[in-house]
Amino acid sequence: MRSIVALGPAEARALVCPWCGRTPERGDRAFKVVRDGVTIGALVLASAVTERDLCPPGASVIERLWVAPADVGENVGTQLVQRACAVLVGERARCLIAYGTPGRPDCGHLPASWLAEVGFREHVGGVQWRIELARTLPLASFVRDAAAQASRVLPSRHRPQPAGRVARKSS
Repeated sequence: MRSIVALGPAEARALVCPWCGRTPERGDRAFKVVRDGVTIGALVLASAVTERDLCPPGASVIERLWVAPADVGENVGTQLVQRACAVLVGERARCLIAYGTPGRPDCGHLPASWLAEVGFREHVGGVQWRIELARTLPLASFVRDAAAQASRVLPSRHRPQPAGRVARKSS
């Protein structure tokens, strides 16, 4: 069984990529996937730098994301991105930025096709992808509000009745 563990800045900058041996230069926090006490994947996040990352304030950047060679194809990377997005949405962050490449990927430049698969949209042609987190918040509240409105306008005979009470049929 595997689990996702949140890490602080010092632990984030100490994560070593099994592919290239590098550690992230920047990192405010990270998430790692652990199975049987072994780290099989990691995602390091940093606050975006407006000039470097060409993005609005409130954005976060994936500094590094890797999955151990033996565990590629098990959706570890996807789960890490989902966890990061969930945390960032809860913090009302604006967007998540990732650097990608259509060519040979590394832990700092992820496969463009994979980024598109997990929900990123190309932002800077062939270089930068992003997920607009702010757009997910209004959608959730819209759906909740629409469901509440629908329950108010449905005739009472369609509403569930309390136990022991039978709905009257209209003639």
